[in-house]
Parts: sequence; structure tokens; C-alpha cells
Amino acid sequence: MKYDAVVIGAGPAGSAAALAAAREGASCLMLEARRFPRYKPCAGGVTTRGQRLMKRLGMDPSPVVLSSTRFSVLHYRGEELRIPTSTAMTYREELDHHLARLAERAGAELVFGERVLSVKPSASYVEVVTAQGAYRASYVVACDGAVSRAAISLGLTPVHGRPVFGVLAEVDARELPWTTDELHLIYDPDTLPRGYAWAFPKGETVNIGWCCDLEFFKRNRKAVAKKVLPWIAPGLKALPRMRGGYIPAPRDLDKGRLALGRVLFAGDSAGVVEQWFYEGIFLACWSGYLAGRAAARGKPREYVKEVMKGPRGYVYYAAKFAETTYKNPSATFKMARECMDLMIKAADGDLSYREFALKALLRKLTSSIKAPFRTLGH
Repeated sequence: MKYDAVVIGAGPAGSAAALAAAREGASCLMLEARRFPRYKPCAGGVTTRGQRLMKRLGMDPSPVVLSSTRFSVLHYRGEELRIPTSTAMTYREELDHHLARLAERAGAELVFGERVLSVKPSASYVEVVTAQGAYRASYVVACDGAVSRAAISLGLTPVHGRPVFGVLAEVDARELPWTTDELHLIYDPDTLPRGYAWAFPKGETVNIGWCCDLEFFKRNRKAVAKKVLPWIAPGLKALPRMRGGYIPAPRDLDKGRLALGRVLFAGDSAGVVEQWFYEGIFLACWSGYLAGRAAARGKPREYVKEVMKGPRGYVYYAAKFAETTYKNPSATFKMARECMDLMIKAADGDLSYREFALKALLRKLTSSIKAPFRTLGH
């Protein structure tokens, strides 16, 4: 059977793509290598910005939200910054299963436990080869993660940038001092270059973990764990089982990699990643939905244009903000205190990262211009 669209991967990007394609009236098949529900290494936080977008797309995460925090607390060597913004907490295995079922209810066909081996484009269709057989589609949306098998089969190098590796675990909340209304991010550039440690409460459990530069992680894994665990899990009696995940971190999107003929890439497979706080769910859903809709309409160029107009700004500016934050957290904390209202609006989705950057810069310039005159007034 030939489909209008085949989506590879049933994470948030894949489910968003399948949902969008089905809503457009396209025949859509979503292929997932694993059987759901399955474990997925992820802290499981969905910001207010992400929640609003998902609800707008018809992907409301509320049924699988365990709890919500009221503050994000950032730490750096004794400094503390409290940002009053809400984050919904969930387990990725539950969230991903929920979103896949939403796509199915919209009309997409789901197949779990079928791994894609390659994609073979032709002039009029794409053949998707799996371990069990082959499918044909007018368009394919590849949402198969950072090490995209679809990309590799097309002779492309997966989008790496300067990759980051994270490790995490779910711990019984009764063993830790964290309250349910605060999530914590801890910065230390010497210990965690280009990353941070975290504690995300989820009611009965707390997700703890850290991420940092991949090469640094390989060289210093044990030393980092020994230093970081007391920060995020003080008093923990037994070392939890830590699981890991790879995160691409490009400095910007490669426009030419978003769509290659009849194959579109979304989420991690396209490098659509937010590096400031590594919030992947928000951009995965957004880029996936745009890709699925464009595939159903047979307009891959429309997808490229929309991504460069929307999600790309978050990728580019988040990379810039991250570079500053990870090198000098103290300077970032100072800026955030001076622009707290803008930080909250950016976190909640009322300002894009580009708008936040421009308004924060304007405020800093205005303050610099006024400073000499305030001195003269004294």
C-alpha cells in the first residue's frame, strides 16, 4: 500500500507530524522501532510555553501531567535566581504513548516494534524499508532522533554540532529535600562545561541528573558523578541507576537539511534543539507538526520556510544564550535579575527568544545611556 505520508519515529515530533498529516486528510503511517510504552531518558519537564503550544496543536499533555512547579530556581556557587514560572512534570514513556494515541485517534495508522532500516527516494515516491518489509509514501517525515537512520541511509551525517550527553534517574521523593513547587538547575562551568545539574520533582519521585559536553563527559564521568550527586541528591543512601542520552547541539539550523526532496526531517533528527535549557519537547512538537502538515500538502518548501521563520529563532538564540550562560553564569544571573519580567515572558511563550534578546539589549543600552546622567544628578 502507498501512503501519502510515512512518519519515522513516535516521539513528540513523530506524533505531531502524524497528527498534522491525518488532520489534513492524508493517509499516514507512523513507524516506531520500540513497543510503547517504553522508557525514554528525559527529565520530563514541559514549560508553560510548551504546554500552550501543545494545546494549540491539539496535543494537550494534561492527562499525563504528574505535578507542576511554580518556580525555576537557578544556582551558581552560592548565588540563587528564582524565576516564577510553571513547568509541568511527566514521565516521557507516558507522554509519548499519550501523544501517539492522539495521532491514532486523528486517523494515523500506528505500527510499533518495526525498525526502519533505510529510505530510498525516487522521482514520484519514497520507499521505506524496515526489518519486516517495505512501504511506499509520497513523502516521508523522519523524526528518528539525533542519530537518524533515515539521514544515514541517505548518505548524510547526523546533526551533531557540539554534542552534549546527559545522565539521569528517578529517585523516591521521600529520600530528598526538594519541594514539589520548585525545580532546580545548578551551574558550574568547571564541573559541567556546557551543561548543568538538575532536580525535577514529580510528586512521588524526583528526576535528578546532569548534562555536559560529550567529550568532557567521556573523560571525567566518575569524577563528575562524585561531585554532582551531593548537589542534587544530598543524603541519598544508595546510588541510583543512571541512564544516559545523547543531545545534538548545533549552533544554528542547516536549512538544506530540513527537507531533501520527498524526505523531511524534524525534531532532533533535524537539529531543532533548544540548547539554553535543553527543552526538547516544545520544538519537537512544533517542527514535527509543521513537517507533517507540509508533507500532507506536498509542499516541503513550505516546511522549510515555516521552520526558518519560527523554530529556527529558538535554536539560534538559545545557542547564543547558552554559550554566555555556561561560560559565565554570574553575568547571566545579573542580566536575568535586571530583565526578570522579560525572562518570565520568554519562558511562558509571550516573547520569542529573538524578541527577548532585542528587548534585553535595548534595556541594557538605555540603562547605560542614563547612568552618566544619574551620576550628574547627585
